[in-house]
Amino acid sequence: MTAIAPSRPQQKMTVWGLAIASFLPSKVRPVARQWMRHLPLGLILLLQAVASLRLSNTIYRDEGLYVWTGYRVIENWLHGTPLYDDPSRYFSGAPALYPVIASLVDRVGGLELVRIFSLLWMLAATAALHAVAKRLFHSEAAFWTALSFAVASPTMFLGHFATFDAMALSLLALAMAAGARGVQTGRFVWAPVVGLLLTVAVVSKYAALMFVPVVLAVIWLSSVRRWRSMRFAVAGGLTTAAILAALALTVGSTELEGLAKTTIDRHVITYATWQDIAQMTVNSIWPYLVVGPIAAGYLAVKLRRPLLALVLLGAMLAPAVYQAYIGESVSLEKHLGFGLLFGSLAIGALLSARIAHPARRLVSVVVIGVMGIAGLAESHRLYGEWSNSDKLADVMAYSWEATPYMRTLGDVAEPLRYRFMHDTEYWQWTTTDSIYYNGQRGMEGAEAGLRDRYWQYVYFDGTTKESRELMPRMESFGYALTKTITLRRNDGTDTYYVWENYEPERGAAASER
Repeated sequence: MTAIAPSRPQQKMTVWGLAIASFLPSKVRPVARQWMRHLPLGLILLLQAVASLRLSNTIYRDEGLYVWTGYRVIENWLHGTPLYDDPSRYFSGAPALYPVIASLVDRVGGLELVRIFSLLWMLAATAALHAVAKRLFHSEAAFWTALSFAVASPTMFLGHFATFDAMALSLLALAMAAGARGVQTGRFVWAPVVGLLLTVAVVSKYAALMFVPVVLAVIWLSSVRRWRSMRFAVAGGLTTAAILAALALTVGSTELEGLAKTTIDRHVITYATWQDIAQMTVNSIWPYLVVGPIAAGYLAVKLRRPLLALVLLGAMLAPAVYQAYIGESVSLEKHLGFGLLFGSLAIGALLSARIAHPARRLVSVVVIGVMGIAGLAESHRLYGEWSNSDKLADVMAYSWEATPYMRTLGDVAEPLRYRFMHDTEYWQWTTTDSIYYNGQRGMEGAEAGLRDRYWQYVYFDGTTKESRELMPRMESFGYALTKTITLRRNDGTDTYYVWENYEPERGAAASER
């Protein structure tokens, strides 16, 4: 017979709580005691916030792309400004959701506020995870669950990273918390709330669809009354499916193409063998790979909850297994954070195990300490993987001032385009991974455009195949090498070579002017 989550007993005040309350007037002690029960979670959230906010670097290309696209979408809605392309066909989330919100936040407080917006989502995810663990197990398990998630490298990284990952992950956690609450309190009004939260999670990032069945499974396994919890989970799942289907059949036809292109039938951007994926996974979350299976075994054997153990461990490993299957390394470290949302539940149960041995708490503290040290080191490494683009942007600023309407061709344009997005137009930016000129694409379009002097400012660092092939030939197209700029990152440098040619355009380029 499968054991179930025990009913939560009346919580006793901790010794430290009683000590603090003794300094307060007797009239406010009951209220103070209620608030002090939240103090451990508050300290965890404070630790998580500090760990995320310590990370510092210039804007990453994905951050720049999403915020810039949000501005474009809003301009299209308000003024009919052409989009020129349809981002919903190649985005891995709906462009009308997170990018629009991010651009509004950016308008108020710039990139740093957008990154803090992600931090708020990640803090909400930790708080929701704490609530889920409290209902699945008990208060002490909730503490260790939240702490183990907060000190993970992906959690720290996503908490200061302006992409839709934090929002989608948090919505999954909030859906799981709402479902566990609805099942255990017998309030089916929470079922449509779960469905709505899961829908928004999937719309914000399509890869969240992988974890919708996991959330529903945890909800099903969160109560002794399995028939009731199953009906609740089915209701939440049907609500999710119905809303997603309605969106797909009405306003989401192009988003379906984006879903297929970026998620279901994804074209591999950076190929990696399964050994590469395994090594990257170990480097990113190795303490969780050690403790996670032990925690699952404890759940299955000691707590007699094998189904829950299987679901949580499988979800933790799912991102690595899937990306090894398709041979894709891009975004693996971020996606591992989605898995840890579930793996941390099992780890929290293990670290709070009812073992009388006096060393039990010490072992739990040591495990968390190792996780935290590994998380700090790995998140710092991840945040320094891209080079600081300030120097290149500062050099480019002089050319923009002298020639406001110049056209540019370059590698990794998104950070620069974000920097100058209020002073430039869409048509002034061409990236080497999407070259188009006069009906020609790729190398043919690049060669034709360079011959016609379509671009006045060219900056390459050899990131793409096209730029590597064009760099030795730039002088033959009439471009002069004017700058060599070295940008630093954690594990090395990126060197950009800048070519310029301001002679009059010719051919098709001249007719466009």
